[in-house]
Amino acid sequence: MKRFILFCVLFFAIKVSYTQESMGIANSNYAPTQSVHLNPSSIVDSKVWLDINLVGMGAYVYNNYFYFPQASAWTRPFPEGLDHYKLGNVYRGDVNVDVWGPGFTLNLGRHAIGLNTAVRSFTDATRIPAPIAKFIFEGLKYAPQHDIEFSDKDFKTTSLTLGEIGLSYAAIISRERKNLFTGGLTVKYLSGINSIALDVESINYNVQNDSNLYLRPINGKYGIAEPGFGAGQGWSVDVGFTFKKMLDDVGSYVPFSSMSDCSVKDYRYKLGISVMDIGNIKFKKNSVYQEYHNTSNAWLGYDTASFTNLGSVDQNLSSNFYGTSPTNIRATSFTTWLPSYASIQFDYNFGNHFFANLTAIQGFRIQAPFGVHRRSTIAITPRYERRRWEISLPVSLHDFRKIQPGVMLRINNLIIGTDNIIPLIIKTNMNAADIYFNLKIPFFKNPKCGGGGKKHKKGKKGKSGKKGHDDTCPAYQ
Repeated sequence: MKRFILFCVLFFAIKVSYTQESMGIANSNYAPTQSVHLNPSSIVDSKVWLDINLVGMGAYVYNNYFYFPQASAWTRPFPEGLDHYKLGNVYRGDVNVDVWGPGFTLNLGRHAIGLNTAVRSFTDATRIPAPIAKFIFEGLKYAPQHDIEFSDKDFKTTSLTLGEIGLSYAAIISRERKNLFTGGLTVKYLSGINSIALDVESINYNVQNDSNLYLRPINGKYGIAEPGFGAGQGWSVDVGFTFKKMLDDVGSYVPFSSMSDCSVKDYRYKLGISVMDIGNIKFKKNSVYQEYHNTSNAWLGYDTASFTNLGSVDQNLSSNFYGTSPTNIRATSFTTWLPSYASIQFDYNFGNHFFANLTAIQGFRIQAPFGVHRRSTIAITPRYERRRWEISLPVSLHDFRKIQPGVMLRINNLIIGTDNIIPLIIKTNMNAADIYFNLKIPFFKNPKCGGGGKKHKKGKKGKSGKKGHDDTCPAYQ
């Protein structure tokens, strides 16, 4: 069953998914409903006047312990067996699943607004000790590790599922000569659906045989919220700024307005910085929080334990796993922080629709008391942009260790891509996979701009009767 579940997770990630960063589209000038999730200031001067997201969905899966040997997405039959790496003393893994609902971004000249909806799920396992990873892989019946005193510390696993509604606002802050500076903010209301978190500071344990486990002692905490909409509530914010070195003077530039020929000006390069997903959810409904200090106990007959709901899970953990102690702390609520991160984006325009981007993401964990950790990433992405289609070839360094090449294609209303194309084209030891897609409707012209994008002839009379003025394309300020 354990192997079947992991197979299902990886298989789902290959078939329909939306990755953690989606580097192939994250910096596009023609996809503001996607770029807002990396830097909210990107929506104010994009090349799309109104961008409507219909749906996007998927998952991102990575770990550095389990893998399917010599497999690809098209392998038939798919390998039934799993193998594992022998890398070191600790391991890690991530599973991120996102479903993006209806949303939009709208340019209002020097300002822009947006709305996004989503259901997001994160699972993060950090610093899993090798003996525990081996027990997960083989099961607690693995005899070579029986009756051995193990001592480990500082390992965590956190799972968080939430629904969110986000409102975005961005504006041109300053424009002088060829320098353009923009800023943006997204505020999101979060509805917690589920969270399970374990933070072990130190533990000594002995798996005596296939039914008895001894803990002496253990220090740490855990939190469990029974799944359900409205299990928790919270807020988060995204903040971003972008500096652009433009090709032309932008002293009076207003995107999609008559004073700018109802168009958007190009830049030579741009530099963005953002801080994302700063926020948390407090779970209070059907939730349990437990701290344990220097607790020792024996779990006899763990192979017959039943985990059917929150009550049974908590009962087994409290009475068998963590025991009782006068120094333990118990509560009916806890807080889980989102996978916060800071990002820097540099984009260069080589001309003739060719661009290259360098994006660095540094994840950080906020603990109060639990938090999901976002892995750090560096990506270099060359791309070719046109209004109706675009192609990019991202190369990502995941967690500053694993290089993954990808590809993205945008054709009219459809975006489809992957930041890890290897499992899709060749057989390899597959321990990570993703494909992302979005269906959207872009509008490239302000409908009040009549001829939209065409230069207005000097001396032409507009509705006001004055020369050189065209009221069909208002100049937003």
